[in-house]
Amino acid sequence: MAHAAVNVFDDTGPSPRRIDLPNLYGLRPYYFIAQDDGVIWMHRSNFLVRYDPAVPVAPSPRLHALIGRVHLLADNRSLFPAGGQVPDIPANANTLSIHFAAIGSPLGATVVFETRLGGSGQEWVPAGSTGTAVFNRLKEGPYRLQVRPRIDDRIGDEAVLAFTVLPPWYRTGIAYAAYLVATLGLVAFVGWLGAFLEKREKRRLALLVAERTTELHESNRRLVAQVDETTHKASELQSSQERYRRLNDELEKRVADRTAALAASNQELEAFSYSVSHDLRAPLRNISGFADLLRRRNAAQLDAEGEHFLTTVSNEAIRLGQLIDSLLGFSRLNRAEPQRRPLLLQAIAEQVRSELRPEFEGRAVEWHLADLPEVSGDPTLLRQVLANLIGNALKFSRQRQPAVIELGQRPPDAAHPGEAIFFVRDNGVGFDPAYTAKLFGVFQRLHSAKDFEGTGIGLANVRRIIARHGGRVWAESVPGEGATFFFSLPVNP
Repeated sequence: MAHAAVNVFDDTGPSPRRIDLPNLYGLRPYYFIAQDDGVIWMHRSNFLVRYDPAVPVAPSPRLHALIGRVHLLADNRSLFPAGGQVPDIPANANTLSIHFAAIGSPLGATVVFETRLGGSGQEWVPAGSTGTAVFNRLKEGPYRLQVRPRIDDRIGDEAVLAFTVLPPWYRTGIAYAAYLVATLGLVAFVGWLGAFLEKREKRRLALLVAERTTELHESNRRLVAQVDETTHKASELQSSQERYRRLNDELEKRVADRTAALAASNQELEAFSYSVSHDLRAPLRNISGFADLLRRRNAAQLDAEGEHFLTTVSNEAIRLGQLIDSLLGFSRLNRAEPQRRPLLLQAIAEQVRSELRPEFEGRAVEWHLADLPEVSGDPTLLRQVLANLIGNALKFSRQRQPAVIELGQRPPDAAHPGEAIFFVRDNGVGFDPAYTAKLFGVFQRLHSAKDFEGTGIGLANVRRIIARHGGRVWAESVPGEGATFFFSLPVNP
């Protein structure tokens, strides 16, 4: 006995031989009793087995396959074959797990299976020894599955299972019939709709012709009336042509007179500006000179308050002189046309920054000057624009550490596609956007002169210069977060 199995050997012949007892597999008897004639009794609780060597051994059944069930994985149910086939399988359950076994295999032998799905021309596919084969997503149609067992080179009889995978509902005969009915219905509806629309269009055209005919009659009537009126007015116009000619001559004379008066007024304004400049500069020089003379002669007798008074007088005289210069510059902008030529704004900006270096010497200033394109304009006037805007950016960011000054270009607006837009941005004190309209007026200031010096004319000059170049000027700001001044120049002036 080995591994709790029964092994019987027959030694009556010329050599001992092993007798397989498949019916005793799993018996595991406790006791053996052997008789002299070779009969062996094996027993345990509730079992008694007699072995007689004289009784011939029954022939072993042929090795063959048996298909036990078909498991539908989609809805977790099983079909059991009857007569070599199973009921039709729905299209949504077309993944199958087919279970089979081998009948007539010797005890302890290793059985492997082979399957073939389809006709006789298909190759046999190894299916392992587990007794299960899985077929995924089978298409609709009839199938014939063959399963056969194999023990080494011994091939058993095959089992055959026939089954059919049904098509999805939209490929069934009922669905195709429904498609045909729907197509015929659609054709009939299209035909009816075409006839209906044709009739409606004919009615609409008939009404439209009637309306147009009525309108034509009314138009003819008005045309006759207008012809009569035009004939009457033509006769009146012929009589009034001479009067119109006289009025035209008078208008041309008035325009010429106004032009001459404007030219004379400009000359008088220029003369007045120079006269005011000359008449005011002399008193200013006297005031400044006497203040300096008084400070030098009486330096020992002046206390701090007196020194402050004299300094204030000198500073105000200097500021008034700067204001006079700004007024003269503002008035000169109207006299000459801009001398346009190609120029690089970036080069002008670098020159302005170099000239303003004393203004930011010793300060922490970050400069961001972008690569600017070539533009057409008056270099002197555009230099004045950049000097005003960059100078203001330095002045109003004086309290920032570091001050950030940026000169760049942004894409054009959709409403003004034919212009290039540039900007000067700083991180200074900014201004209230509610007062943006006042920024570009003469003598308009949004900050106290004690906090930030200036005459209030610089931005007015900027607006006038850009306007004479055919551009625009505007500004954006958030108080305490800096300001951005934009100006535009025509791309093809």
